[in-house]
Amino acid sequence: MKVGVLATMMALLLVGGFSLSAQAGPAPDMDSDGTVDVQDICKLNPTSPSPNACDTDTDGYGNACDADFNDDGTVGVPDFPTFSGAFGTTGAPCFHEADTNGDGTVGIPDFPTFSGSFGGPPGPSGLSCAGVTNPCP
Repeated sequence: MKVGVLATMMALLLVGGFSLSAQAGPAPDMDSDGTVDVQDICKLNPTSPSPNACDTDTDGYGNACDADFNDDGTVGVPDFPTFSGAFGTTGAPCFHEADTNGDGTVGIPDFPTFSGSFGGPPGPSGLSCAGVTNPCP
């Protein structure tokens, strides 16, 4: 009996023009920066919306989440000489990969990106080419 009732309800829904298929919602944007995750070069950093975010070394990871300066896949001791060597230098925003906050100076405000990701990978990035091809368009 229950099967018959269910079949009748399904028929009424279909005849009435209703669909039981899922509707596609908006594409995910984990950091709510206005850039969908699959196009976001720094998808957990809301202050670095792509495509305007810096990616000085063109590896597909935005500067704001990329302290892997030697591009070996891990933020670690070998990356520190790049940061310390650039410390105190200035230029236009995005002038150096160690300028992780994009203010045109490599300094103390950039250090949390390095220390916060120490021992881990850069990113995350939504680009499929991130860390695979360079340049990553």
